[in-house]
Amino acid sequence: ALADAAIRRPMETAFANLSAMIFPSDRFYEVRGVESRDRELEGNLETLIQNLFYRGRFYDEKDFLLEEGSDLGTSFLKILARKDKAGIDFVWRSCFDCLVDPQGRHKWEQSRYWIDQYKKDISYVIEEINRGSDSLYPNDFLRASIASIVGKAAGLKEEALAVVRSIDGTEDMRIPKDYKTVTLNEFWGLVPMPIDQSDDKKGYRLKPMVVTLINKEFILRWEVNPYQVIPALPLRVKPRKYDVYGKGYLLNGRGTQELMNSMINLGFDSAKVTSFDIAMVDQNKIADPASIQYKPLAVWLLKGDPRAAALLTRHSNGQSAL
Repeated sequence: ALADAAIRRPMETAFANLSAMIFPSDRFYEVRGVESRDRELEGNLETLIQNLFYRGRFYDEKDFLLEEGSDLGTSFLKILARKDKAGIDFVWRSCFDCLVDPQGRHKWEQSRYWIDQYKKDISYVIEEINRGSDSLYPNDFLRASIASIVGKAAGLKEEALAVVRSIDGTEDMRIPKDYKTVTLNEFWGLVPMPIDQSDDKKGYRLKPMVVTLINKEFILRWEVNPYQVIPALPLRVKPRKYDVYGKGYLLNGRGTQELMNSMINLGFDSAKVTSFDIAMVDQNKIADPASIQYKPLAVWLLKGDPRAAALLTRHSNGQSAL
């Protein structure tokens, strides 16, 4: 408890200070025009930006962003325009679920790729089919992926299958249980594409693409990156030189936590050692030496008074020293 309090205190302080410095209010930004007409629109533009933030859940996601950034040193914010052009979504992504380009190092804008990994129920993929043109994923890719997953159920026993609703929702279909929850790997970055599709000899060029895979098996999305850049930004609270990952305040408590872990382990080891008695037996008074077993409900066959033939001793418990 003492170690946890010592670690949590600087992290909570860092989170509070960062929030106060970066986001002192909902309108943590200013819009200033140059021309007189521009200055008349300043307030309206600030209100528009604030509404976009509210509708995109920015104010909720930024708290997760700052908290993980304070604790671990790095966190990511993904910024996506909605397919129907009705707004912008701000999505916090944990550094545990992201893979960055190691060659990009501390210069994020030079990164060749960024991979976002997240889990979804298979019903999410099926529902995307029914969304039609509003879906992020091409309909033919969606249907091909579902057909391939359903095909994997052939020959499997009933206990290895899961039942989900069909695409049109009128009947049940069986899929392997391993595909009830799928992992989506979303790749944003440069992909070598042939200059001429009909002639590979003309070489390749790097093209910004977005590619989504289901369980690293089926392609769910393959299209040109509409943003032409990686639609995510890293937050590094305490930058580490030449590295995209920063230093979190949790790192400062590593020594204290290791000390507490050692003390707790020592206490358990001490309790375990002292729970075993030492048996001292007079072999001259044993009827059957093979009958000596140290376990619960064991029976020792002795000649004469057992108290004169055997003695159990116990070490003092070292836990009091902790």
